[in-house]
Amino acid sequence: MIDQKNIWRKLLRSLVVTRSAEFPVVALCFLAATTFWFLNALNKEYTTKITYPIEFEYNKEQFVSTVPLPSQITLNVTGYGWTLLRKTLGIDTQPIVYHFENPLKTAFITRHVLLPAVTEQLKEAKINYIENDTIPVAFDKKMQRKVALQVDNLQLELKENYFITDTVQISPDTITFEGPAQFIKELPDLLIINVPGKNIDEDYEEEVTINYTQNPLISLSSDKVTVRFRVREFLQQTVEVPVEALRLASNKLLHLPNQKVEVDYWLLPEDEPKTTAQNFGVVADLSKWNKADSSISLALIKKPDWVRNVTLRPATLKLVK
Repeated sequence: MIDQKNIWRKLLRSLVVTRSAEFPVVALCFLAATTFWFLNALNKEYTTKITYPIEFEYNKEQFVSTVPLPSQITLNVTGYGWTLLRKTLGIDTQPIVYHFENPLKTAFITRHVLLPAVTEQLKEAKINYIENDTIPVAFDKKMQRKVALQVDNLQLELKENYFITDTVQISPDTITFEGPAQFIKELPDLLIINVPGKNIDEDYEEEVTINYTQNPLISLSSDKVTVRFRVREFLQQTVEVPVEALRLASNKLLHLPNQKVEVDYWLLPEDEPKTTAQNFGVVADLSKWNKADSSISLALIKKPDWVRNVTLRPATLKLVK
């Protein structure tokens, strides 16, 4: 009876290299055998799954996809090993192209709709079926819209006693948005820009990023604009101004006491000498008195153009009989 243990022992002993000079020979033999086996295997036919690139064609000047389109699909194919290896490694592989005839009327692509295009363009292998069941799609018309820009002056953080002395300039003063019509139509007519910086006490000219939380499908003609304005330090002044009563027949029994009100205002130092109480006018319309407490609101009807932030103290007076 043949001793199987001895046979395996002798076979393994024959594979053991006893001299270092024999290593290259054994390695070469092993490489040759592996190569022969590999080449022989590639000449056989196989059925397997491969991931294959795909591109979707449509008029990108008129339409935009509102959902991500896949860049690959999974195919069950039958073909020779050489072919399947090239396709798997992406060697000399041209993407399958699927063309949308009417994007706005297409909601999804089924495997049955996609199969003819895949079969026509991938002829080196037999397409058994497409693994992807349904590919959802959605398109909208591409639309552009210009939106005006404006700086929020109340948000500007100027140094105490400093004011802007001219018009805030924005360059460019409009931004063009482009994207799906359904989103572009929702944009505001005016976009407010927030200017960074605190305690601004000198002329400002900076590039400002437009802080717009936008849909990734919407593009802007520019995401930065240049904002310019000049600032100067102002002085605060106060003058006493007499109140003029506007009396109506219905209020003959009511009158204002002989009073004056303080008018607070801000101006540039060089305008201080020419500014007096005569530059201001304050009135009280007696027809608009509050019957509950006999009070009446005061109104500023005259002030010089070079002053700003004018306030009255007090803003109301009590009528007397």
